[in-house]
Amino acid sequence: VLVAEDLGPIDAVKRSSQLLRQTWGSSLRTTLRFGLIQLAIMIPALIVGIIGVAIIATSASSAAVAFGVVLVVIAALALIAMGMVFSAISTYARALIYRYAVGLSTPGVPADLFAGAFKPRKGRGAIA
Repeated sequence: VLVAEDLGPIDAVKRSSQLLRQTWGSSLRTTLRFGLIQLAIMIPALIVGIIGVAIIATSASSAAVAFGVVLVVIAALALIAMGMVFSAISTYARALIYRYAVGLSTPGVPADLFAGAFKPRKGRGAIA
């Protein structure tokens, strides 16, 4: 909101709060789904890292320790890469959600995909 609507910090926080109140349920569901998908995809890398640490901790052989270190490094690099990718996807998704919430076009994504996802809340903060 700060960048897209060229508002000052205080006005941007107020506007962001207003948009969040209008789309609260959808935003929360989207965040939870995305987090669960991210966790599911990262579990194999975490398992590889844990196996690597276990090999390092229990091995007497220098070759086995080296193999454990390689597994830990591969797991760490995979987690870093996945974190970067998920961060970029999350930022893009938030930008699209923001654009939809304020009535702008959503480039590359048909607006009808958002139509069923966002339902105005009833009561305080609802869109008239």
